Amino acid sequence: MKRRLIAVALLGVCVVLAVIEAKSQGPGTDFHARWIFGRWFWSGEPLYVDVPGVRGPNLYPPFAAMLFQLHTLLPLKLAAGVFYFCNLLLIPLSVRWSKDICDALWLPPPPPPPGLPTGGPCRSPSSCRRNSS
Repeated sequence: MKRRLIAVALLGVCVVLAVIEAKSQGPGTDFHARWIFGRWFWSGEPLYVDVPGVRGPNLYPPFAAMLFQLHTLLPLKLAAGVFYFCNLLLIPLSVRWSKDICDALWLPPPPPPPGLPTGGPCRSPSSCRRNSS
């Protein structure tokens, strides 16, 4: 039950942050530029032209514009909200996946084979003193 409450709270925070970020979208923002370039790719217009109100020329490769065209299926602010909501949800997932990968890569060392001494020549402080004199 506690995990469900945490998940619902996380979703609520993601929704609020996505709405706040979506409201700030408009001409001149990075998301607006991606949305425009995706729209151009969708409609077959040239991708590398300078347009007033869009920050500089398109610096994205055509492959990126091909992905950006998914944004154009929705109006700008709604597309920005969905985009930021999905990005926020991916943060805890990426942390979890990173932890799983690290756990898989850095396994504890295996125990030594049976019968092999593990303490070196000095197995106890008293035996080290006897060997050194």
